[in-house]
Amino acid sequence: HLTEDKRAPDSQLTLHELPTGVDNHDLLDSFNKSLQSQKKLNERYDFEYLDSLSSPLPISFNLAAYANKSPTLQKLIDLGVQLYEVERSKEACELILRLDFDRDIKKYLIFLHDIGIDPKNLGYFITKYPMIFDEEMENLETRVKYLQLKKFKRSAIVNILTQHPAFLSKSIYDIDSKLGFLQNQYNLSAVQIRKITEKWPFVVDISQQWHKVCLFMFKEEMGFNEEEMHNILVTLPSLFAGKRNQIVERFDLIHNEYGVSHELISRFPQVLQCNLQVMKERHLYLEKLKRVQYDPTKPCYIPLFSLTELISDTEFAEKYAKSNVADYNFFLKSI
Repeated sequence: HLTEDKRAPDSQLTLHELPTGVDNHDLLDSFNKSLQSQKKLNERYDFEYLDSLSSPLPISFNLAAYANKSPTLQKLIDLGVQLYEVERSKEACELILRLDFDRDIKKYLIFLHDIGIDPKNLGYFITKYPMIFDEEMENLETRVKYLQLKKFKRSAIVNILTQHPAFLSKSIYDIDSKLGFLQNQYNLSAVQIRKITEKWPFVVDISQQWHKVCLFMFKEEMGFNEEEMHNILVTLPSLFAGKRNQIVERFDLIHNEYGVSHELISRFPQVLQCNLQVMKERHLYLEKLKRVQYDPTKPCYIPLFSLTELISDTEFAEKYAKSNVADYNFFLKSI
C-alpha cells in the first residue's frame, strides 16, 4: 500500500468498488432480428423508412457513418470527441451506439466538471476513455475520493486525469498497489510519489517487473545513488517507459566519454532521453571551439540542456557556442 510515512503507514482504506453493471443485451443483434422480421411481414418494402433506421454496425465500425442520424454522436463530435480513435475499440463503438446523450452521458459530463476537468478537455477525455460511460458512478467517485484521501490536491487530480483519462478506470486496489510498490522499490516519500504521479500519471501502467529492471539499470549499471535516482524519477518520471539500451547508451556517452558527473546528470536527466545525434554534433562543435565545459562550478559553463533538441540550433550556436547558426550548419555538413 502507498503510505504517507513508512514508520506509520496509513490505515487500509475501507472503500470498496461496487461491481460495475454489465448489460449483456446486444442492441445491434436485436435490431438485426427486428429488421428481418419486418422484411418477412412485408412483401413490398418501404426503403425510405428502412434507410431512416440505424443500419447494423459494419465490420469497420465507422461511427462517422452514423453521425448524421445520431443526435448523441453529433453532440459528442461537438464536444471534440475524435470518433476515429473511439472506432479502434469494438466494445467502445457498441457502447456509444447504445447511449442517449441526455439520459446516459450528461451525468458523466457533470461529474467530470464537478471534479475540475476543463470543458475544453472533455472531448479529449472521452476520446481516450469512452468506456467511462460503462462505469458505475459510485466507483468513479470512490476512485477520486481515494486520491483525495492520499492527499492529492484538487489541481493534481485534475492534471492526472487530464493527461491520462483512463487512470480513472483503475480500481483503488490497483492504484494503491502500483504506487505502493513504486514507493517501496525506490524508497520514495509520499510527497515524491505524488509529484511523480501528477507529472506522469502513466506510471500506474508500468509493471512491477519493469520497475525492477529500471532499479537495476539506474543503480547497478549506471551507478546512481539513492538521492540521485530520486532526483531523476521526480524530474523525469517518463524515463520509466524508456528503452533500457538507449538510456544506458546515452549515459555511457555523457558520463564516460564527456566526463559529466552522476550528480549533474541527475539534475538534468533529459539528456538520458534526448536525440543522440544532436547531442554528439553539438558536443563536437563545442570541442572544435574549445568550449566544452559542463561543470557549473567553473568559468564558461555550458549547461547540459544546450546539447538537447529542447533548444533550437540558432539558440545553441549564438547563446552557448558564442558563434552563429550559419557556421554551425557549415560545420555539420563537414562532419
